[in-house]
Amino acid sequence: MKALIVCHKKLEDLGSFKSVLEARGFILDCVMGYDDKVKDIAYDAHDLAVVMGGPMGVYEADEYPYLYNEIAYIKARLEADLPLIGVCLGAQMIASALGENVFVGQNGKETGWHFVNLTAEGLKSPLRHFDPVRTKVTQAHQDTFDLPAQATLLASSDNYINQAYSVGKNAIATQFHPEADEFIVDQWTNVHDGFFVTDDMPKEQIEKDTAQYLASYQNQTALFLNEWLDMVEF
Repeated sequence: MKALIVCHKKLEDLGSFKSVLEARGFILDCVMGYDDKVKDIAYDAHDLAVVMGGPMGVYEADEYPYLYNEIAYIKARLEADLPLIGVCLGAQMIASALGENVFVGQNGKETGWHFVNLTAEGLKSPLRHFDPVRTKVTQAHQDTFDLPAQATLLASSDNYINQAYSVGKNAIATQFHPEADEFIVDQWTNVHDGFFVTDDMPKEQIEKDTAQYLASYQNQTALFLNEWLDMVEF
């Protein structure tokens, strides 16, 4: 099977998703969003599409016009009910493809390690592996979105209600970052620290939480992703 991976900063942004997908036999076709290759890829050319995060906003598509092409691609996959994962910006683009607004959240940045609260539906879904009794999750965003009418809310946080949702059986989206691995957290903390490290989330706290949660978090991510892929109708 083939998986299209759309990244927006580095190809390494697939993080811990990579080992899970490769272990399941997926051939990974990784592209950078800003290369604007998505417009030339048929929506049904891959068994799975994974759209990762990025520092740009959906509402900045005039400045980053390749986002329009990604949203069109996402919309076509949703209409065809083809397997799709959206993370952070990817989750926001799925919401946009379904006609909802994406905007700067009023509660400011949400970065570092936080618990998410699962809904009743979330507890019955593969998202259950991110239950607060098991792990914190990584956050790196300020934008948020309105929940699509077609979506089922799976998780919320104290600051932002729309943290994870599904659309039917074949599409799932998370505002938080289940793919985060040591490289990604290090990039956030030491390279892009102007956004990720804040007065409310100092570097020392991030490093402490990373040491406590990262290994178990990656295990929970593998459980989540494998369970979801087992449920998907390819």
